[in-house]
Amino acid sequence: MNARIAVGVQDGAGRPVAEVMATARALGADGVELNAAHWSDDESPFEAWCAENVAMIREVGLGWAGLNLPDLDGGHENGRPETVSRLCEAIAAVGRCGAPAINLAFGPRNEFSIETACRCTARLLAVAATARVRLRVTNRLGSRLEQIEDVRRIVASLRHPLLGLRLDAGQFHAAAANPRDIIAEFGDLTDAIVLSDRIGRREVPIGTGRVNLAGLVADAQRAGYDGWFVVHVDPDGGGDSSTQHDPVELVRRLWSEALRQNSQ
Repeated sequence: MNARIAVGVQDGAGRPVAEVMATARALGADGVELNAAHWSDDESPFEAWCAENVAMIREVGLGWAGLNLPDLDGGHENGRPETVSRLCEAIAAVGRCGAPAINLAFGPRNEFSIETACRCTARLLAVAATARVRLRVTNRLGSRLEQIEDVRRIVASLRHPLLGLRLDAGQFHAAAANPRDIIAEFGDLTDAIVLSDRIGRREVPIGTGRVNLAGLVADAQRAGYDGWFVVHVDPDGGGDSSTQHDPVELVRRLWSEALRQNSQ
């Protein structure tokens, strides 16, 4: 079993999708992860944009690792109805385009309760079920889903066959949560792992920080993980080339080392 590796860019890095795909192919990745920031309201309608990119990704032989939707932002205890409605429309559009999965992050944890987050997400899951799209909730420092207890409460409230988890290792580390504990408890729900790195809360190039990426990859492999590993890159190739030039190769090496260790 080989690792499936996707290339993406940080939220807000509104690069043309073609650049991200070119970077993924140059690095020998298996897929791409897109952000809503890639799309602009000034361009084609969202569904047309999505369909075009689904077709392009397939045409070049890459996989769709997911699309990061705008945050589910509560605003007040009933949530923002217009935000939830827009997300419902986006999920339906993604489904009509034939894309298999979307990723959902939550707004600041001090803006709305876990109960409101669950209630709004339940509505989105109903749309995802009709659209046949997997909905992964994803963690982020300072968001409503930041700690392992947040994951427990959301999963307990929203058990659903299309509910998944996108685990961002660096974001959990920055929140003083061990991402390996998440795999141990929620490995059955996790089907996308972002291998990002940190020193404290400061993001650093993958493999240069304090996140135990080798241990996380080994744990995932032992658990029979067959989802995506996502690495973030700069399509311009910026930064220190000695550490950033080939994150895909680094993940493949970690996977091979874990395979060797786990087979002993």
